[in-house]
Amino acid sequence: MLVTSVTFYTSQKSQVRALGQYQNHELADYALTFYKKDSRGNNIGHGGDACARVGLGHMADGQCKTFVDCIVSAVSAKTQQTFPGYHSGFDTHGDEVHRNSAVRGDIIQVLPGAGSILHTAIINKVLGDGSFEVIDSNWDRNGLVQVHSWRPASDARFWRMGQVGLNGPVTGSLDNIRRAPGGIYASGWSIDQDIPSATYVHLYSGDGELRPTNPGKELYADQYRQDIGTIYPKYGPGHGYSGVVAARNAGHQRVCAYGINVSGTPGGNVQLGCKDINISPDPFGKLESVTRVSGGVQVRGWTIDPDTASSINVHIYGGSGAPDPTLNQGTTALANANRNDVAAHYPGYGAKHGFNVFFPISSKKQNFCVYAINNAVNTHNPQIGCKSV
Repeated sequence: MLVTSVTFYTSQKSQVRALGQYQNHELADYALTFYKKDSRGNNIGHGGDACARVGLGHMADGQCKTFVDCIVSAVSAKTQQTFPGYHSGFDTHGDEVHRNSAVRGDIIQVLPGAGSILHTAIINKVLGDGSFEVIDSNWDRNGLVQVHSWRPASDARFWRMGQVGLNGPVTGSLDNIRRAPGGIYASGWSIDQDIPSATYVHLYSGDGELRPTNPGKELYADQYRQDIGTIYPKYGPGHGYSGVVAARNAGHQRVCAYGINVSGTPGGNVQLGCKDINISPDPFGKLESVTRVSGGVQVRGWTIDPDTASSINVHIYGGSGAPDPTLNQGTTALANANRNDVAAHYPGYGAKHGFNVFFPISSKKQNFCVYAINNAVNTHNPQIGCKSV
């Protein structure tokens, strides 16, 4: 049993990396407080004011990099000091991100020797087509804070210093279910849109509801799904899940998947989908051929018990084909021959389910029937085929 309500597990393997303990957009919010104009519309906010406010004096006469350093120092409560070097401080305390994944509050740097103007700025808006509205200081070599559009060079670097709430509910899908050893195999994907990391999914069988009588299974949705990474590039491809949940009983079953909202982020757990399946405990298979050979017959086919990946026995009867050893001659064999075609059609069960048995018996024409012997005792052993030769 997993849970009896929608209050799921609080333990999470998937946590945001411990960057600055603030939301990334706060860098842009704070930087904007230094963007000031007088009554005539002239810029009067000086980049050095940001450093004076954190007790560092009017450093570097409002240089672009120093302005950003002081913004980061203030918002992070001086836990992120990025002053050494041109980019080494950002590299030490932050994450480098791709320009296509940049968001508000990320820092853009055109580095020394990059072939274009040396500059550091904070993103205020993503404008698209490689352009950004930025907040910076000293763009016009005057030490003043400005807000303007900028399309940085292709070799510019982008840094993220704070946490990013990606602002969305849990989303995902239950893509497929099928019978599998031990129960019902389910696969799909799930993303908590507040974080880029992998999260948990819970499966329930029976009627699929959150009841203590329904078997449940917790899965970690970190499997590679390139299709999901393409659709959701901010989150990457590591959000697939697959696993087996036990069946409550034989007959009709409904499997439902629930995406688990990460503790401490907005939103709640979300049902990702439900699918129905009929569960039979009986083995299945096929008698493919019965061929007359010297001294008897050759009997060929395959069988699987859906409750296990192990090979099971088959019983073969001649005469009338009825499973009665007092009336009909019979033989027993283990269906453990390799059948890669069967393995491909029934994933999860392996290949050792074939039989190719010599049955010594008289040459008179008779009916040959094969019975798959259930792995569980006192259960039904179904007939999987008969042929008359």
